[in-house]
Amino acid sequence: DYFIVYSTEGTADEIAVIAVKDAADVSEAASTLHAHVDDRLKLFQQYGPDQASRVEKAEIFTKYQYAVLLICDDSDAVKTAFEDFLSSNN
Repeated sequence: DYFIVYSTEGTADEIAVIAVKDAADVSEAASTLHAHVDDRLKLFQQYGPDQASRVEKAEIFTKYQYAVLLICDDSDAVKTAFEDFLSSNN
């Protein structure tokens, strides 16, 4: 399963979560997010250079069976909220 939300206003803001059945596969899911960030960076370097630096600061992390991508202004707060949510539901 996956969840993705992104800006339709031309900014680089994006949050994606991939949930895998087997936690052993989470690193592969994270690899796909890294490839996605590379593609987004190329796109913004061409069409939105002011946003490219935001993509360069993308954060990708894994927790349990989840691979997460954050491109947002306060990724630390989003990451903390996500981890707190997971901790309270496990």
